[in-house]
Amino acid sequence: MSLFGSEIPTVTEPLELSIGCHFDTWIVAENTIKEYGKRKGFAINRHRVEYSENQITDLGERVVRKRTYVCEYFGKYKPNKMNSIEQQHNKGSKKTDCKWHVNLSKPKNTDFVHITFIHPGHNHELLAYNSIFATAF
Repeated sequence: MSLFGSEIPTVTEPLELSIGCHFDTWIVAENTIKEYGKRKGFAINRHRVEYSENQITDLGERVVRKRTYVCEYFGKYKPNKMNSIEQQHNKGSKKTDCKWHVNLSKPKNTDFVHITFIHPGHNHELLAYNSIFATAF
């Protein structure tokens, strides 16, 4: 099944993420993690993906084996200082080097996606009304 399918299941029950949580598909996993972030007050971004070697779906897509989702504030601002001083526009960034991230994996011998690691800490304020203002929602 494609990671970018059109069917997005709705998460209605109370939601907590922990190592070992199982999801039927990558779509369900991503939807659940994004809903978790929305309820906690932060947006989720895709960060890394690893594909299985020599495996292609019936639709001709590569098979996703591992994926990392991060907080919208993950990482540090990296300025592009290629332009001359006169052409540079100094600007701020919302990046605070937040460490919150979750790793997911779908081993070859299983039919489910599961959480292999979660770093639960944030170094910024969580916003109760984040779903109204965040670009990810």
